[in-house]
Amino acid sequence: MQMESKRFSSIDRRWSCVLRGFVFVPASAEHALRRLQGCGTSEFVAELHRLAALGTAWAGALLGYDALLLHPDGSRDLTAAVSYCSAPAAKGDALAQYVLAWALLLSGKTSAAGRELKKSALQLFPPALLDVVTFRWNGWAATRTRDSSILVSLRHARDIGHVAAMYWRSSLYRTGNFGMPRRVIGYVLMPVASCVLAFGRWRHPFSATVFVFNARAHGPLFT
Repeated sequence: MQMESKRFSSIDRRWSCVLRGFVFVPASAEHALRRLQGCGTSEFVAELHRLAALGTAWAGALLGYDALLLHPDGSRDLTAAVSYCSAPAAKGDALAQYVLAWALLLSGKTSAAGRELKKSALQLFPPALLDVVTFRWNGWAATRTRDSSILVSLRHARDIGHVAAMYWRSSLYRTGNFGMPRRVIGYVLMPVASCVLAFGRWRHPFSATVFVFNARAHGPLFT
């Protein structure tokens, strides 16, 4: 947890008035957010575009994430998401690599998605470590793994402090793939895991230890 807080420190929950949902926003963004406080949504988004064009990685990644969220008609702007995240991802930004991985996956480019997720996970970015489990479980850009070896990857996400790790463990156990005793444990864990996740999201909505891409989440990101 200490490692994550140093490498991926985030803005605090006061910025819920500007951003919706649960997404990692690095502490380095706070200066720009302060300048934009009180601006309308269009001005806020315009400034993000300006910062992204200047090479500010977090701005491009947030725009990419917003493009990934479902529109009212159920569509996503996958082309825009890839465009926003490609440059910062190439420069090594873990958030951009993670968002790009999902944009590529949803575009049907599973091999490229797996490579980007691996780059982000190697930087110990908590959402990427958690989604290594998701990708392996579903066989996305990796051999489908539904045995106890996948729990090793889940342990990495837990050790780095992701608050959803217990919830993922509960969900996996409840599938029955790990035996009946663990299936029972999964049901016992579920209410506790749900509370841990809900509290973490309430307390630190923009932390890397809370953020994980939800394919069913609707936009827009900006209020």
